[in-house]
Amino acid sequence: MSSIIREPQFEGLFYPEDPDFLKAHIVRGFQQHRGYSSGEESLSPRALFVPHGSYEFCAQHIDAAFSRLSRLRSDHYARIIILGPCIHTQTPGLFLTESEAFNSPLGTSPIDEEFYRELQSVSMAFSYNEPAHLQEYSIEILLPYIHYLFPRTPLVPILMGSPSKGQQWKHASSGIQLVMEEAQGNSLFIGISNLSKPGTSATTTSVSMEIQRILTSHTWSDLASYSHPLIPFGIYSWLSILNLMPRNS
Repeated sequence: MSSIIREPQFEGLFYPEDPDFLKAHIVRGFQQHRGYSSGEESLSPRALFVPHGSYEFCAQHIDAAFSRLSRLRSDHYARIIILGPCIHTQTPGLFLTESEAFNSPLGTSPIDEEFYRELQSVSMAFSYNEPAHLQEYSIEILLPYIHYLFPRTPLVPILMGSPSKGQQWKHASSGIQLVMEEAQGNSLFIGISNLSKPGTSATTTSVSMEIQRILTSHTWSDLASYSHPLIPFGIYSWLSILNLMPRNS
């Protein structure tokens, strides 16, 4: 039986499609942010928070985030759990992929199907939704970075549908936590979101500053109660991950 592989849907649109150009882009970005990772060989980041957008607008921020991992061994993490928004659906839910691997211009990354099975066994909030994964680019644009650094590490990609009364992030967090209690090895979490939806400069700045204030003050649960029309629902992916982190992280 042949494997089901999700092929790139947005290469050449939101990020380069040529493998050599793409690899050079990543290396150049890491070099520009080498101060972020210098002297950090002993550190093992547990989570990254990256923006939701094309390389044209977001590459420098993605470079900065992943450069912190550039000194780690390629087998440092047992799995990479990625939570991103699914902006093309109004349906609430936590969507898994039916694919057994995700392809990118730099290579193929396997899906951690065992982790998926465990998620479904502990929570009904997780369900398979392949169309959602095919239509959304939030995870796809990160795959070249992930494959460049961790080419054999299994992925746990989860898309978050339209949030329903603030409960979705709790279901994601609690389900992952239950599975993590039995999982072996280090896990890396990646949350994908912008700090604001599009709007006027003054309004987006105000929303972004308030979200940053909440994050730096470690009053993370305030994100769930912060209400504004320009809050991107991808922010709930960050909230799910932050809820899994020790308070002194």
